[in-house]
Amino acid sequence: MQGPAELLEKSPSISHWIAVHEGFEEAASRFPSAFESTKLTFIGAPKRHSIATFFYPRNHDRVDRLLFVKFLCAIISNHLATVGAHRVQVKSSIPNLARDISASFDKFFDQPGAPASIKSIVESYFSVENFRIDSDHESDAWAPLPKRLVVRDSRELCRRRDTGSNVLAISIGKHFTKIGVLRLGTKGRLEFYRDPIALLTWRDNDDRSKAHKFIGRVISCAKEELARACLDLRDIAAIGTSLSVVVPEDRVVGVGTGFAESFDEEGVRLLGNIPSIFSSELCDVPVYTINDGDAEALGLARETGLRNTLVLKLGNELAAGHIDCAGSLSIGVNEFTKVVINIGDKGPLDAGTKIRGTAGQYISWLGIRNIAFDHDVNEELLGIVDGADVPTELCTIVNGFDSPLRKLANEIFEEVGRRIADLVAATEDMYAIENISVAGGLVRGYAGRAVVRGYTEGLKNSRHRIRPIHIASDIRALRFGCLRGAAHNVFQ
Repeated sequence: MQGPAELLEKSPSISHWIAVHEGFEEAASRFPSAFESTKLTFIGAPKRHSIATFFYPRNHDRVDRLLFVKFLCAIISNHLATVGAHRVQVKSSIPNLARDISASFDKFFDQPGAPASIKSIVESYFSVENFRIDSDHESDAWAPLPKRLVVRDSRELCRRRDTGSNVLAISIGKHFTKIGVLRLGTKGRLEFYRDPIALLTWRDNDDRSKAHKFIGRVISCAKEELARACLDLRDIAAIGTSLSVVVPEDRVVGVGTGFAESFDEEGVRLLGNIPSIFSSELCDVPVYTINDGDAEALGLARETGLRNTLVLKLGNELAAGHIDCAGSLSIGVNEFTKVVINIGDKGPLDAGTKIRGTAGQYISWLGIRNIAFDHDVNEELLGIVDGADVPTELCTIVNGFDSPLRKLANEIFEEVGRRIADLVAATEDMYAIENISVAGGLVRGYAGRAVVRGYTEGLKNSRHRIRPIHIASDIRALRFGCLRGAAHNVFQ
């Protein structure tokens, strides 16, 4: 009979580890004396997500124990990144387990080499006060977790309603910024006056200190877009902005690590002040800011009526959000890109959090590149010239028919689908997920079909329930869903 270590080490994917532990739970219901129990209580989390119980074979050795601790560290980290909590209480029949988790949490996630500018941004993502791991029977088990890993426990979006029906929407991404003007049409649907415009946010050879010039360019282009729609600022009810930020209580408190790679610290500070800058420069028009993943999710929900849906937008980074049964954004931290889906030691490293194997490192433009490099697929193999990139070239190959690399390219996109299955398995106990919607230019055509195949295979192999997965095909949904979401946020 295989031991716990042999079972777990068959695969580093979290869906596999969860399936193994579900098997332990089933066995413990029949043979309770053969298993140890561990209960995690998340203080400050919503009640339905506040307790998780795990079982582990009683006759385990040191290797088994280390793997169990590693698994619990991933569970705790994923809980913090999604529904949030203030602290964790550990109650276990395994002696000193709380102490081991507390000590291992630092080692498990604390990777060296974080540039100071990125580290400072990450610390603004994660909350500060009093997160600790506690044991109700070990008084010395209290220990603070790394400041940059403790997530704020909520992201309450300001819900306001304006009387006007025109909205200027601006979505700022790491590489592209999109601007569009929308009006509220029939049945609450938003319609573009004209096709939105896209401008480069930043090029690899740009001066990282020029954020103020970039913001000035966005403001100028926004005014020009209004003029092309035959409107001026007096016709605008509000401005909706979408970017990679943390927005609790209508305040921007953290900017995505991708921006830290593009701009210096002063530039990142300016991006964090986007709402006030836009408002002051655009005649004091109200500005409402929303996280990019939440914008994608909200736009899809309002346009399609989907409920209980996990929305994934594969841009340069992963933008993700969840829509609840009422069609609203789920309350919580909702940083799905930070969810650990690969518990192995060789997963790609998140540039900001320094956590290995997170969803954003697999389900995005960056993720496709990471997976491609794991398959020894690089620019040289693909014959890429200046101006192209590996993920885009792979998408082109999949949607063609004459390349000898088409089979390999399909395998890479199928791996993206399997990683989506891992993300669903890691979060299904915290969110009601009945549908998964995937958008992004890189999953168009046959590339999207490959993602669906990999997703179905991944959930089937891990014994988790397969939910319907939808690849957005509408070109505006692929390119401009974030603008719709930013505009809908104005009318929430």
